[in-house]
Amino acid sequence: MNIWKSAAVESRKWRVGYCWFFHSWDQLSADLIEIIKSAGPHYTIYASSKKTFRDLAEEIAPFTIEDGIRLKQFHAINVLRSDEGMQRPFIAKMAAPPSKRKKREGGD
Repeated sequence: MNIWKSAAVESRKWRVGYCWFFHSWDQLSADLIEIIKSAGPHYTIYASSKKTFRDLAEEIAPFTIEDGIRLKQFHAINVLRSDEGMQRPFIAKMAAPPSKRKKREGGD
C-alpha cells in the first residue's frame, strides 16, 4: 500500500490520473482512503451498499443514500470536477458490460 500512497500523492505533480476500481472502501487502508479523497477525485458510483453511499453522502449531495441504493441497473451517480470546481452530481445511464450489449451486424 505504501507504493499506492506515494503514487496518489505524487500523481498530481506529474499530471497523472488514476482510475481506482473497487467495491468497498473497506478494501483500502484508512490512510489511503484519506489520500484519495483529499486528491479531489471524480466518482462514478453504481448501485452499492448503504455503507458505501453513507461514506460518500457529502460528495453525492443533493442525492441521498436512498437515491443511491435505488439506482437502476447500469446507472451511476457521477461526481466530476472541472476548471470551475466540483460540478453538481448527476445520474447517468452508463454503458452495459460488453457481455450485455447487442452485437452490431457485420462486426463486434
